Parts: sequence; C-alpha cells; structure tokens
Amino acid sequence: MCVVKPLISILNTLSNIVVAYASHPGKDASSLYRAIRKFKKLQEISKSSLRDSLSYSLEKGYVRLKKRGNITRAELTDSGKKRLEKEEINSIPPKQKVWDKKWRIVIFDIPELHKSSRDGFAKSLKLIGFTQIQKSVFAFPYPCQKELGVLVKFHDVEKYTTVIIAESIDDSGKLKKLYSL
Repeated sequence: MCVVKPLISILNTLSNIVVAYASHPGKDASSLYRAIRKFKKLQEISKSSLRDSLSYSLEKGYVRLKKRGNITRAELTDSGKKRLEKEEINSIPPKQKVWDKKWRIVIFDIPELHKSSRDGFAKSLKLIGFTQIQKSVFAFPYPCQKELGVLVKFHDVEKYTTVIIAESIDDSGKLKKLYSL
C-alpha cells in the first residue's frame, strides 16, 4: 500500500493550516487560500487511504495529537517538518524562465565536521539544476532565491554559504551552451 502521497498531502495541509492560522488573513490572504486549496486536494483522498496515512504519520512521529479538554488537535512534529522540507526539496523543479543575463553563484565553505550537510547541500544544488564550476562553487542562470532559501535552511548551512548575483563569469561559454542560452 502506498501511503507516501497522502502522507505528503496531510503534512502539507497541516503545515499550510498552521501558516494560515498564525497569519492574519488580512495581512496575507494567499496563505489562507493555499491552505484551503490543499485542504480540497486532501478531501479527494479516500477515507481509508486518509486513515492509513494518518496512522503511518503518527507511527513515524511526523504528527502528534494534542488533547485540550474535549478537543483533539493534530500538529506537525519537528521530524514531520523535516520530512516536509525534504519533500519540498525533492519537488523543486529547475525553473526555466527567460534569462535575465545574470548568474546565481553559490559559494560555500562548510567544515569537515558537517560533511553530511555539505554533501547533501551540493547534491541538492545539482538536483535543482546548478552546475558545479569548482569544488564548492555552483552556478545557475535563473532566479532561484526562494529555492536556495529552502535548501540552505534545510541543510542548516546558512553561516557557511554566500550567494552572488553576477553579470558575467569568465569563460561562461560552456555554461551558456549547457543551459542553451
């Protein structure tokens, strides 16, 4: 039985409901709209699949139930948030927009002590379309600040990472050819 798709829908829905609830709708109506839209998608999942996914989420520790009086609320745990972030990273598509003639260059110097974060971050950069131009230097021709923010936060490498937006790179012919620019 495949419970991962419904699980992700549940985690997304809970996450969006928390965001919508925490933000005043007058300040950010799009949060509420996204939560409602995700909720509608969740409603399309069969009840048995939904039950299986919730049981799986509770068993894995992604969601916990909290009782206050006669009201039971579901909330994401830290591991549920981490799982959701991982799924967000895996679903980041390389956005192919019209090139604005600028390069996004990511430079990082992550200590050996954090080797797994460093390797995971580099792998994630490649996954979203960045090209490695030196050991810890990657380049990409399209706007991706939001995606980079997700990656840097997920891998916990903020203090070791610098993002540069440049108008040129020496010998960029290979990169232009690679990205069909």
